[in-house]
Amino acid sequence: MSRFIPADHIGLERGVLQVAEWSDTEIWQGLPSEEVQLWHRLGRSMYAQGLEFQIDRFSGPERKSFFERYLSYLSAESEVRKSLHAGYLTAYVLAEGHSVTVDREFWGTEAGIFPFGDGMINIAGAVWPDRVLNLGIVRTIVFLREVDLAKRFVKIAASSPRVLNDSATNAPAEIPILTEPTRREGPTGRPVSGSEIYTKVGSTRLGRKPTYDWPDVEEFVRKTLEHQGLPSADDPDLPDQAALERRIMQHCLQRYGREPAISNVRPKLAKWLKAFKEAQVRN
Repeated sequence: MSRFIPADHIGLERGVLQVAEWSDTEIWQGLPSEEVQLWHRLGRSMYAQGLEFQIDRFSGPERKSFFERYLSYLSAESEVRKSLHAGYLTAYVLAEGHSVTVDREFWGTEAGIFPFGDGMINIAGAVWPDRVLNLGIVRTIVFLREVDLAKRFVKIAASSPRVLNDSATNAPAEIPILTEPTRREGPTGRPVSGSEIYTKVGSTRLGRKPTYDWPDVEEFVRKTLEHQGLPSADDPDLPDQAALERRIMQHCLQRYGREPAISNVRPKLAKWLKAFKEAQVRN
């Protein structure tokens, strides 16, 4: 996983880890050497989404301690995201050799959670009406200024057990931040095993972006259409194609832990709808 981050900046995952350590100082002290090496890999040779697969490496007290730090990292993700959305921090990416800011409104959208999984951002998914539109879909690294991160969090961490108590209140309200758990959380808050996560998210090697089982998604669409028929304005549950797209996104979120880009869903859905209509004609 090769990454270039400008001097005096820090990658998104490393920034989140730093905030977690500032926020929960006690639980981040005295880590066993195996865990020190694991966290050192974060943002270098391992994506943050790979953390969930490490739980089963530990047992007994070590497992409990790792899971506490894992939850601390997830909490720090939320705090950093709130801070980005409120404009207290600015995120950057490199585009065409230039450092480009990520508009703060992006972090209030559903897509705003995904960069925290692998430190990358989809250029086409950012809110940049006047910039870099010719690049199309390009995934690039998100990074933060170290000094800004420290200014925002260190002083608060010194006087509070939790970081950024005020950012949720001060964050702009025009674009609500998605708060539903989208990944790495068990339904009851208990530690989840690697095998459980595997069945929910699918096979994800460290440093590799999760993929979707499109034949499975197609089967989900086919069964939905067989049950409800084609989208129709007369059907309150499936009034149009957009409603079907939302069902697909929700299916992928529940089955694979994240939603695909709508630009990937629509052309596939068009083919599936065409095939379903042709099958109806034949039958």
